[in-house]
Amino acid sequence: MKLLINSCNRNKTKTTRLNKAFTLIELLVVIFIIALLASIVAVQVNKARSKARDAKRKADVKTIATVLELYYDEYNTYAVTGGWNDIGGGWFNSEDGVAYTTSIAHALENAGMISSAPIDPSGNEIFPRESFH
Repeated sequence: MKLLINSCNRNKTKTTRLNKAFTLIELLVVIFIIALLASIVAVQVNKARSKARDAKRKADVKTIATVLELYYDEYNTYAVTGGWNDIGGGWFNSEDGVAYTTSIAHALENAGMISSAPIDPSGNEIFPRESFH
């Protein structure tokens, strides 16, 4: 009789252990939910970063506009973005024999009105310098 009871208890223990394990479908559902939540968070973080970069750009444009007005008050003219060159003519800044376009921010920096030209928060140049031959 004792042997039969021990045998039944062992079967209950095995069954109980099996019932405590997760099935493959349950694990896949949990992984899917976690992945879905992670993707939602990633999208929201990217939107927030984009808005922050745009806010920085707007602030930089306002700063440049203010400095332009200060430049105008001091020199009675607005900053010019380069000078006449003899390579092909036109308003370009030509220091090394190649004509480069120059931004207003760089002109204000060269005039000493701002310490440095604003940098695009995404890492791009504020005004790409393209050579014209």
